Amino acid sequence: MLREGKLSLKDLPSDVEEYRRWRYAAMAAYVFNAADPSAATAFLEVVSDQRVSFEELVTERPPSQARADAGLFVAILQSLKGPDAQKFHIAIETEAEMGCGRQALRILDRSMTVSAERLALTSLQELQALNRCQCPHGDRTHDRLMLLKLALAHSC
Repeated sequence: MLREGKLSLKDLPSDVEEYRRWRYAAMAAYVFNAADPSAATAFLEVVSDQRVSFEELVTERPPSQARADAGLFVAILQSLKGPDAQKFHIAIETEAEMGCGRQALRILDRSMTVSAERLALTSLQELQALNRCQCPHGDRTHDRLMLLKLALAHSC
């Protein structure tokens, strides 16, 4: 349960790396505003646990966390601004149960993960194209490209 007051989040960024920081800050704000920070931390950690189904994020919600979860839901919706806002809003509106902030957060996580994978795949394809051409700076540049290619391949 949140203490008196409203949870406020910064605007949702469109950049994947910025999203990771935004998400961490959002979780920290939720925990800070919670009457029981330990329970709030455990409540939010479930979002990242893929063994917990999307539906269980609602059905397994402790009654004492329902109002705080609704506060998170509202704060997430209010953070949706910019070019991707409509896409995220529609996904949350059509998939999440009204007032379930944990479901809304998982939807954002999924969307950002897809974006990150797409970016990594595009980067890998660009590196493969560079690998086929002659490197003007010799073997050193080629070695760096191969290390980057290997790192991206493991991130996909």
